[in-house]
Amino acid sequence: MTQDLKDAIADSEQRLHFLSTTTQAMQAEVQEEVKELQASLKKANEQIAEMTVRMDMLRAAAVTVQVAQAGEAAEEEVAEEAQSESGASDTSSLDPQEPAQPPPSDALWIAIRGNKGCEALELLKLPQVPGLNDPKGSCSMLCWAIASDLQEVAVELLRRPDFLQVNEKHIDSGLTCLHRAALKGQLQVCKAILARDDFSEAQARITQGMPGSTRALCRGLPHNCPIGSTALDIARREGWQSIVEMLQLANW
Repeated sequence: MTQDLKDAIADSEQRLHFLSTTTQAMQAEVQEEVKELQASLKKANEQIAEMTVRMDMLRAAAVTVQVAQAGEAAEEEVAEEAQSESGASDTSSLDPQEPAQPPPSDALWIAIRGNKGCEALELLKLPQVPGLNDPKGSCSMLCWAIASDLQEVAVELLRRPDFLQVNEKHIDSGLTCLHRAALKGQLQVCKAILARDDFSEAQARITQGMPGSTRALCRGLPHNCPIGSTALDIARREGWQSIVEMLQLANW
């Protein structure tokens, strides 16, 4: 009887040892699988981040192509109109064509504020644009174009050396054109701004607006843009990684 009990105890101990060994092996396997899953998840996140940057670059390239196509189409239209007018003048030499009248001084402002991108682009092709630097309210026409997502218009404004409002800040909010472009995720506009020799680094931070202004009501201004924020701060906060990387490379 005693020997049977001893044998039973010994058998139980062997089973417990086997179960303990098996459990430890399973725990090791589970830990190894968890490590593999964590590594796979990290790699997937890195791939997603890389794809996001590439998508931003592709969007920026698409905007550039659209601007170029719009310019080519406009040139073809102008050439066709010139050819048509030339033919008309050949048949009526006794009725000389009157010189074209310049557009009104507020035509560009009206086009931009009316969100008429094509009309604004046509006006910007003129050698001299009436009212190009006329102040209107608390916001420059460049900042208005950026806030209205008229990216092609903003780029064309910045390409004109006679456009002098690149350093104008919004009176109420203190936002510069670079802040607004970073806020809207407009990579090509940011590049065009930094390409300007006259854009001042001293203008790079949001300053205090006019006394009594209500910053929460400013066009396109988020509530979490404190005074002193840089365009890099805003781009990082909004998640525009391609703009963040560009501004970091440019030491902004």
